[in-house]
Amino acid sequence: MHGKVLIAMDDAENSLRFVEEAARIFKPPLEICLLGIVPVVDLLCEMDPLYLQDVALRIDPDYCRTVEESKEDRIRKTLEAGRELLIKAGFDSRMIHLKLQRLVDDVASDILATAEVEGYDTIVVGSRRRSTAGRFLMGSVTQKILHAAGDQAVLVIR
Repeated sequence: MHGKVLIAMDDAENSLRFVEEAARIFKPPLEICLLGIVPVVDLLCEMDPLYLQDVALRIDPDYCRTVEESKEDRIRKTLEAGRELLIKAGFDSRMIHLKLQRLVDDVASDILATAEVEGYDTIVVGSRRRSTAGRFLMGSVTQKILHAAGDQAVLVIR
């Protein structure tokens, strides 16, 4: 398979397993983007929950920013570890791109927009096991991508 593959990742260890599986499925030469979306934690702070007022913000006034920066750092480290896995699997380091971006819309829409704008042929996403109620209430990034993907193939790894 040739072309461009976008692998959506977060800071969970499962993301690295998804990269390993993708490396087994796809073979070089291939351009790969490891994409991490950083959630905007400030939105939680804007909702002003009582526990933030009473505890966290009193201890650390920059609590929300600290949480967001920590999440960004963890995602960055996961992307870098994914890059190393791909290089060890024989992919050309010059063809592996890391992209860390802040959440703009929702995770699924941001992944799809990146794939569309940057011309990726295939989107690789992971699937986490959730209860039926969890999927109903929270939705699923993977399900949204499967339903909304345009011309891109979508590979779901469990």
